[in-house]
Order: sequence, then structure tokens, then C-alpha cells
Amino acid sequence: MLVSVPLARSLPRQGVYGRLIVAVVFYAVYLNLLRLAQDWMRKGVLPDWMGIWWVPASAALVGLLLLYLDTPAVNSRWRRLLPRRS
Repeated sequence: MLVSVPLARSLPRQGVYGRLIVAVVFYAVYLNLLRLAQDWMRKGVLPDWMGIWWVPASAALVGLLLLYLDTPAVNSRWRRLLPRRS
């Protein structure tokens, strides 16, 4: 849910489907990691204390990072660093 907010925004002249592809890839990676962690728990590769909590926690961290990078203060810093096109 956290990742959907920054990925839903688009500029007026920006394509709407580019970020949709990123969202689908993010979901596929998340789902595969979750199933891989479950399989590792069944096989005993991961210790019991670790569980599968690290998959949603890492997705939440990525979502919070994307939310932070989408703030106007950070965007204005990036715009100052990038050269202007003529």
C-alpha cells in the first residue's frame, strides 16, 4: 500500500504505464520473496526466530523510502542537480 502512492503519481506529460510496470515488477518480486521465505522455513534453511517477517518489513522500508523521495523538498533538490534541457 505504501508503494502505490508514489507510483500512482505522474506528471502531465509523463506516460501513465511506465510506473505501472514498476508496480507489477515490485509485486512479483514481493510475492516470490514471500513464497521463497515460506519454503525456506519449511525446509529449515531459515532459523525459527527469523520467520518471514523480513519480507513485509523490507517492502515497508522500500515504500517509506519511495514516499520520502516523492516529497517536494527532495524533488526540488534533484531538480537543482540535474542539468536543464534546452
